[in-house]
Amino acid sequence: MRLRLFEMRHKKLNPAIIYFVLIVMLLPAIWYSLRTAFSLIDDYTDWLNINEFASLSTVSDWFRNLFLNYGPGRVRSFWTIYKAMTWLVLGPQPLLHHLGRLLVKFGVVYISLKIFSYFTKDKLRVLNAGVLAFLSIYLFFPNNPEARLTQLEIEGVFFLSATIFFLCKLLMQEDGNICHLSRVSYSGLLLSFMFMGFTKEPFLVLVFTCLCFVVILNLRVRAFFRIVPFVVISVFHYYKFLGTFRGGGYGIAPLSADAAVRNAIWYLRSLFLIDTSVIFSVMFAIPVLYYLCRRTIDIRKRLRTNPVILEQCPCPLMHFRDRLTGMLLYDKKFTFYLFLLLNFLAFYAITLTSWLPVLRYFYPLVYILALLIGISIVQSLQLWKHNKKFALVVIIASLYFVSANYYNFLYQFACQYVARNTERKMLKEVTGLFEKGQNVCLRQESEYEGTIVVYFSRYLPKYYRTGYPIKTVQESNFLNENGYFLTSLDFHRRVFC
Repeated sequence: MRLRLFEMRHKKLNPAIIYFVLIVMLLPAIWYSLRTAFSLIDDYTDWLNINEFASLSTVSDWFRNLFLNYGPGRVRSFWTIYKAMTWLVLGPQPLLHHLGRLLVKFGVVYISLKIFSYFTKDKLRVLNAGVLAFLSIYLFFPNNPEARLTQLEIEGVFFLSATIFFLCKLLMQEDGNICHLSRVSYSGLLLSFMFMGFTKEPFLVLVFTCLCFVVILNLRVRAFFRIVPFVVISVFHYYKFLGTFRGGGYGIAPLSADAAVRNAIWYLRSLFLIDTSVIFSVMFAIPVLYYLCRRTIDIRKRLRTNPVILEQCPCPLMHFRDRLTGMLLYDKKFTFYLFLLLNFLAFYAITLTSWLPVLRYFYPLVYILALLIGISIVQSLQLWKHNKKFALVVIIASLYFVSANYYNFLYQFACQYVARNTERKMLKEVTGLFEKGQNVCLRQESEYEGTIVVYFSRYLPKYYRTGYPIKTVQESNFLNENGYFLTSLDFHRRVFC
């Protein structure tokens, strides 16, 4: 009788209501994002990347620096292309730039749902607890680089999700042969794999894990010409990364045990939200550990009763190759899960070299962790024969996660909205002073002052056909003249004295 009552109540739980609640909770963040002005730092100088493609000579110099320079410097070639293309297409419209970022994030969600389609037959009309857990963690985790425009973590995760999707599609084929991929899928895999490495330095470690996965999966087949492009791209990325690492490039701290331990603790506490509540750490760990242990035990039992029988090869290396690929194809879903776990551990290891602990630096870990938890719950539900009580617990836990972290999630967008619109108001007031014929001077002490100079001397002439010669203290004895002087303190208080 109790079971029947529970089933009746469960049937009344309309999946559309849950998804509608999530969408409604996203609307304030979207509203803040679309009404946020350009950031004084980065955004008003990102358009300068257009100059890299202004003529044939500048393009050739850019390509020469990209492919022939293996010394110190940033490894984020996609950043230059992306910024130049977005500013050429979208122009000086912050709403369109923020809208593009949000579309990229929802593109990640769409690709991830395609990945989940290989693990569950449920559609969106069915409330799948694992998919809901993924959406709750990925969309509402208080670590959202899309709140700002210049960071490319969100684009890197987009290419990571596309690479993972195509690798999942490759693995789920009958024999995992890359030659059996369609031209569209192969091209998508190659392009996403390449651009993922071009996005930012930490993503290079995922390039090598994905390369190893492709190579090991196709050891038994003659796929030389289809694998060579992946190897060439990886070697190129390796030498670029090596040059940056040896030169002490931006974002890489000198390796030391103290720095690694500090980063390990900080990122662990931030990723598992230990400072928010230990409950979240338990919620993250239980489904992953349970599925790992349960699936490992099940596979060991299956191998005892139904072992993998291989033809004995005279060459030990060939026998090892056949045994390795046979084990990978024995349980494809669990193999893919272990591949995700390897990527998680590899990216976590690269964060230990970070020169400065920053929330957005571990954004890819949030995405991989959300995938791991979602797939763990989907597979565990299948092992438990779709136990509805377990599913209901997951749904309640997911909604609790969203509600508990919603303030911190929304604060990031609200903070950017207030700060950037305050900066825009300051620039408008200074522009008004110029239009009245007043002199304005500033002391160039940081990146802020340098960007203000670029805004008045280059940005306004480029997009609004007007400009003003703002001065610096080093250029004149402006303090002895009549006019307005900007300082960092006055900038933050929005007072001009």
